[in-house]
Amino acid sequence: MKIMKKKFLVVTILFLFFCLAGFSFAQKDLEIEYPQIPGAEAPETITTTLSEYVKYIFNFSLWMLGLVAFGVLVWAGIRYLTSAGSPGIKKDAKNQILAALLGIAILLGSYLILTTINPDLIILETKEPEKIEDVPLPSPTAPVSPDPLVRIKELAENIKNKIAPNLKKEAEDLKPLVEKCDCKNSFSECDCIGWSCSTIRSYGDPCPNREDIVEQQSEIVLAADEILYYKNRVDSEREDIGAELEQFIYWERLTEAQANSLEKYLEDLIEPMEKMASSSKELAELPNQCLKPDKCNPHCGGGCHDGCKHTIACHPEECCGGNPCPMQEIEKKIKEIEKFYKEIIKICQNIINLLN
Repeated sequence: MKIMKKKFLVVTILFLFFCLAGFSFAQKDLEIEYPQIPGAEAPETITTTLSEYVKYIFNFSLWMLGLVAFGVLVWAGIRYLTSAGSPGIKKDAKNQILAALLGIAILLGSYLILTTINPDLIILETKEPEKIEDVPLPSPTAPVSPDPLVRIKELAENIKNKIAPNLKKEAEDLKPLVEKCDCKNSFSECDCIGWSCSTIRSYGDPCPNREDIVEQQSEIVLAADEILYYKNRVDSEREDIGAELEQFIYWERLTEAQANSLEKYLEDLIEPMEKMASSSKELAELPNQCLKPDKCNPHCGGGCHDGCKHTIACHPEECCGGNPCPMQEIEKKIKEIEKFYKEIIKICQNIINLLN
């Protein structure tokens, strides 16, 4: 019986090998005509999916193994019936019958187990992915007009109404924050040197709102970078429109005087924008000088001896010196920014009036 089982296993492995080999060659050139079997359609065209091939091979293997087992069972039955007078053949035929029945039982059992646990295990199919409708993404920036004159007018309006006023406001908002700084918020360091109580240094931040100051410094730098970006756009428009001014004059969209004025306005706008950004960044650095140790004066009180014993009584007192920040320089920079701001607003308004 063991020999029959081994033979049956060898036959099964060889059968599966040739089936898979045939499947590989068929998948390559599709010149093989597959027999029709229940449970799966035979592959016919190159559009047949891999899962359909596997399903076909799976069902085909079950049917062929069942036929092989049935054929072995019939052959063994014939041998058993014709083995009269030969006990060896009769025993061998009986073992073949048992082996064939065992093979059939294994095939049916495996199929029943799969369908009992989960019927989807024997259903091999490829589902097409659901189509996702394309959703138009919102534009990250406002649409830009192809008309140079419209672009320049919108650029001037944006600088006049938003960009320059924003930088001016951020610069002015720094001053009230820095005005809160005072040396009274710092500390004195004292020590006995020789027979006297001496001051060593002042330490600590005189600005109690340092976080707000640092945040405002960052806002000023960002606003300055933004106006530099728009300055570069103005410069680019100035270069691009130079070659098109004659066409605007020809089509009577601009007079020759207006074209010359527009070109001059764009050129004049670049310098104050650059200077406003430069002064703003310099302003943003000034509050850092509030932390210099020599800005505040430390004070110490008490003495180092009580007359009898060497008892230390030297103690720190409140620092003095007022506001250690360079307020005059800060105010000067704010006035510079306001001056450049007025120039920018005037030029932008001239451009808007010209293009209206």
